[in-house]
Amino acid sequence: MLYKEIIPYIEKKLKGGGINPDDIKIEARVIAEDIGGLTLTAITINPENEILPGKLAAMEKVINTRVYERVPLQYLVPLWDWYGVKLKLADGVLCPRQETELLIDIIRDKMKEKGLDAPLFLDLCTGSGNIAIMLKKIFPKSTVYAVENSTMAIPMFKFNCKYNETEINFVQGNVMEQTTLVKFNDENGLPLQFDVIVSNPPYLTKIEMNTLQPELKHEPEAALYGGFDGLDFYRVIPVLYKNFIKDGGMLLFEIGQEQGKDVRRIMNKAGFRDIKVIHDLGDNDRAVLGIK
Repeated sequence: MLYKEIIPYIEKKLKGGGINPDDIKIEARVIAEDIGGLTLTAITINPENEILPGKLAAMEKVINTRVYERVPLQYLVPLWDWYGVKLKLADGVLCPRQETELLIDIIRDKMKEKGLDAPLFLDLCTGSGNIAIMLKKIFPKSTVYAVENSTMAIPMFKFNCKYNETEINFVQGNVMEQTTLVKFNDENGLPLQFDVIVSNPPYLTKIEMNTLQPELKHEPEAALYGGFDGLDFYRVIPVLYKNFIKDGGMLLFEIGQEQGKDVRRIMNKAGFRDIKVIHDLGDNDRAVLGIK
């Protein structure tokens, strides 16, 4: 097969396998580049070159696994690019979504407004560490804490921090349990005062868990299921962590696309002010921000 034929070939295979049409072009390019070693530049410059049999076989294997087993592509490539950060992902860790980039944009803008270049951040339910790592990249002078309880996700978190040369203060613990809070006390036993606490917690409902897309069935249930109505984490975190946010600091959540009204109500009840529901590019509820 020639270089110029590979992208259309992969796209056709993915389309025939029922992959989301919105994802086909980017997935075809990722497979060609990350598995086949064929960049768009190489394809453009040498369109008539033959693909080496070993490279073609490696791409075919990934395509078949993606199509027939519906394993997320994030698990099939050596490293996944999320907002410019390279991440190792595999079974046991949530695949970072493009929508989550909105949390980074919000935090960056808010810190710029305040003139803070060395904030204190806490990332709850860090998973692969994507949010914590990106915050440290954007704010090199910041101090970042991250919490995760999954023994399957923790090795990937640590690998990603090392690979991206970011120093994150890692805490193993259940964000829903009071015992985890003592790990955020200073040397005097007083709560650390974070400028931002951010979380992309599990938020799928019972009904949504019963109607998962095939790809989501490969991701850890504990990183997806947020209780019967999807709101379990939103009920607990604002109450449990409020004392760890400095006055004027913020709590920021990613949410499901119809959870804005409920999460706003919960945060208001917990005593937060200036609560805003922020939409993504598809005009869906995607984040809720509250100020202490």
